[in-house]
Amino acid sequence: MTRLSELGLLVCLCLWLSTSEAHFSLAPKITVAPLPLPEPETPLMHLGEIRISRGDFSDYLDRLTTFETKYQRLQPSFSSHFNLVRGVVFFHPDNVHQYIDTIASLDGDPRMGDLLAKQWIKGQLGLYRRLRGLLHRAREGGLERAPDVMATLAFYSAGVKTSLLEELIVLGDMEPSVQGLRSFVADPSRNAERLMARGIESDGELTPPEEQRRLRDRWRRFRQDLLQATPAVDRCDAIELPSASPETPLVELGQHRITLADYLAVFGAPRDARRWIGQRRGNCARLILFYTMADLVDALDILPARLERDIRVSSAIFLMGVQLSREARAALTTEEDSRLTDLEITQRLMQHPRVIQVKDWLLTQKDLSIRANDRFLDRAFIDQTEWRLERILAPKHAIHL
Repeated sequence: MTRLSELGLLVCLCLWLSTSEAHFSLAPKITVAPLPLPEPETPLMHLGEIRISRGDFSDYLDRLTTFETKYQRLQPSFSSHFNLVRGVVFFHPDNVHQYIDTIASLDGDPRMGDLLAKQWIKGQLGLYRRLRGLLHRAREGGLERAPDVMATLAFYSAGVKTSLLEELIVLGDMEPSVQGLRSFVADPSRNAERLMARGIESDGELTPPEEQRRLRDRWRRFRQDLLQATPAVDRCDAIELPSASPETPLVELGQHRITLADYLAVFGAPRDARRWIGQRRGNCARLILFYTMADLVDALDILPARLERDIRVSSAIFLMGVQLSREARAALTTEEDSRLTDLEITQRLMQHPRVIQVKDWLLTQKDLSIRANDRFLDRAFIDQTEWRLERILAPKHAIHL
């Protein structure tokens, strides 16, 4: 069997796709301890205007080491920029899986293992500082207000809310219908609030095949009930070419008016008309599904703090990725790359070995706006904490497959 560290070299080291049809299985996962860090509001580092708390660093590492959801993988722009950052991080200072293997080989010397884990954390702090510099420049330049970025982040948020509803339907005790869900979340005795707060990760038992089929059927029945109750206007088949006017409306759903420009921001432009014909119908169906689900979550006001944090932290990592791609491409792209779309260039940058070039380029950049004496690092906390970096087997659920 090929080692995970070898498999991961292609795309940011942890884009591992399971072919299992199980509700969930066990899969290798990077874990960093002790996350979450204590006293999250406590300052950990600052450089000029960039202020980093323990919670900032903890949330960032935790998000990068979680399994991706299937909803995130359906969003090429978000996924590509997010995984550009993930690849840079997990190749610093070396391939993280090889680094973990080295630590694991030192079972007889826990002191040396702790020292190596601490060195990795210190390296990550230095890299995170640079990524936060990218985020600062992105926000200063108004990137969050760019229409393509707003469309991408809105769709990511809708995907997170869709995953919440799948968790509830799979794990909740209710009729898999809109009314069944409404009754479930409105009844305090049915423990819906606790389930939403903990999520599907709290379900740690492997599910037998027959039960897997029942759970998939529950989710299918719920989707059908919700979509049948939600009127939507789908004009995707009427748009013959992706070169039509960017303002052309593709989908109208409730308060949402999704244009061709929004579609291309999320999914990218196809190479030819044949691909456009094949892709547009499925992608428009996803737009309708995600925004229908998101509207229901908003109407019920049930988004838990853990997913609000996911949206906030993931959005920041995406912005880092967009800024990194824009700044690095001038130095690292070739004449051949000039014929590619922006999304295709990012997808090339995130692949091995180009991602190592991106990492090395980033580490050479200096922010001349930061005064040499305007910096702080809580070295005592870093040195006195017992860090662990390891690979574990963790439940991989239906939303991750």
